[in-house]
Amino acid sequence: MDRAQFRDWFSRIDELTAAQCRKVAAVLSDPPEGEASLAVIELGVGEERRCPHCGSGGAVSRGKSRSLRRYRCKSCGRTFGALSCKSPLKQSLNDFQGIKSLLLGNGLP
Repeated sequence: MDRAQFRDWFSRIDELTAAQCRKVAAVLSDPPEGEASLAVIELGVGEERRCPHCGSGGAVSRGKSRSLRRYRCKSCGRTFGALSCKSPLKQSLNDFQGIKSLLLGNGLP
């Protein structure tokens, strides 16, 4: 699901039945663990290793932080990782947290 499809789905979240809300909440409550979750997070950088700050591709590996790879952009010199503030994955994670709190925090049946 790309970002546009996600936004479309999310705009219709109020139309979900109680059973559908429980199913979504169950999926959101059981994320992958350990190495599997790290591998999924690392995919957020992409093969081009595009810098979220300047948009240039071809960043080089620059060690690890909290078990996740860090990269340094050859164009602007800034460092980033899969969960950097401007990364699409970080924005998706924020969307995910919003959905989770919406579904689990409202005491849905």
